[in-house]
Amino acid sequence: MTLTVVGSKVTSDAGLLAYRELDEALGLTATAGKRLEDSRTGRNTRHTLLPLIRQLIHSRLPGYENVNDAERLCIDEAMRHIVGGRANQPEKMPASSSELGRFETEMLASRRNLTTLLSHAHNGPNVASNCTRTPSVDGMAAG
Repeated sequence: MTLTVVGSKVTSDAGLLAYRELDEALGLTATAGKRLEDSRTGRNTRHTLLPLIRQLIHSRLPGYENVNDAERLCIDEAMRHIVGGRANQPEKMPASSSELGRFETEMLASRRNLTTLLSHAHNGPNVASNCTRTPSVDGMAAG
């Protein structure tokens, strides 16, 4: 007798799919992906800006405090669907902890991206492009 166990793909974060649908309807991460500057150079970029933004935001919604959980979450089927892009391809994964950490501390924390995020948060998602007053970062006027 031969017994074959076929495991199912299980997620503990299926509720995030509803947030992803809302995000898609409102275009929040898509807007951020268009407005933020990708400062990476060269061809050694596995993930585009939009999936990185989605992964960072949607991993925080269920209460994961930092990027250290990315290794576990990157094999989660719900997170792979939420992130989209390369992560939906067979044998591909969302960003690792180190990739997300660099994205958060280097790219999002750049002066230009912080100013963009502050402007977007201050004026709301629909009027950020019409901003006449640019918020400052560290007390210095942004330009």
